Amino acid sequence: MRWRGWSHTHRCSESGNESGNESGQATVELALTLPFIALLMLAVIQVVLIGRSQLALQSGVREAARACAVNSGCDAAGIVSATSGLNANVSSSIGGDVTIIADAMVPIIIPGLSQLDVTVDAQAVMRAE
Repeated sequence: MRWRGWSHTHRCSESGNESGNESGQATVELALTLPFIALLMLAVIQVVLIGRSQLALQSGVREAARACAVNSGCDAAGIVSATSGLNANVSSSIGGDVTIIADAMVPIIIPGLSQLDVTVDAQAVMRAE
């Protein structure tokens, strides 16, 4: 039984592929593009890690400034490290205003660039109470 309007005009070659010389083309294309896709994914992950570190450091510095504004004998470096989870260099100035400045290194995870580090920094100022 033949359906009206439909005919089978496409024929495959004997090997089952559309043409015999394209049998491994998809594999070769995947092998060539996969390293670039992996590097692109690592770059996206790296940007997310840097952004996360920046936000965590800013939050820690703000928390330390608030704590030192209320209690002048606080440990700003300990508060920043505890709240941000980063090993940060912290400097503080306590007077009429409490100023906390911190910076931290974020390692690069992209192969070939691992000897580089990105520095994130943050500053917060609160009026002493």
